[in-house]
This record gives sequence, structure tokens and C-alpha cells, in this order.
Amino acid sequence: YRIIYGLLIGYCIYGFFTSSMGIVWAIGSSYFAPPDQAARYHAIHLSLTGLRGIIAPTLGIALYHLGGFMLAFSVAIGFEVIAISILQYSVMKRKLSRL
Repeated sequence: YRIIYGLLIGYCIYGFFTSSMGIVWAIGSSYFAPPDQAARYHAIHLSLTGLRGIIAPTLGIALYHLGGFMLAFSVAIGFEVIAISILQYSVMKRKLSRL
């Protein structure tokens, strides 16, 4: 009976964060865009996300076969650190002027 409470809490947290993804997809990519180019930025963001969806699994499988979990997840963590750094630089450069 104890695990059911943990699962319910986890599922509620998962639902909360999943519902917030709609906000991120709707306004996240337009934050950096000039007001008249928000649609273009959003379209580019979605196109690059689709491209990533094609390339990333293939690359992950290749890296797994070459070096196992350690190599595949190390490369994934490296890409995540690079993405966080780029986003942090971009936000610092804009100084949150649109909020």
C-alpha cells in the first residue's frame, strides 16, 4: 500500500510538468524573437526539433554499440551542458528585457 502513494504523488508531479510543456512550446522559442518574427522563430524551432528527433536516436544507438552506456550517456550529458550554457548566455545577453 505504501508504493501506491508514491506512485500517485509521482504521477501528479509528472502531470504538472507535462502540462507546463505546452507553455514552453507556445512561447519559449518566441522569447528571443523580435515581435514581428515570432512565427518564423517558432517554425525554425519545431523544424530543428524534428531533425533532432531523426538524428539523436540514430546517434545514440551508434554510440551505444561503439562504447556502451557510458559513452552514449556521456555524450548526451555533454550536449545537455552545451545547450544549458548557450541558453544561459542568451538569457544573460538579453537581460530578460521582454518579461
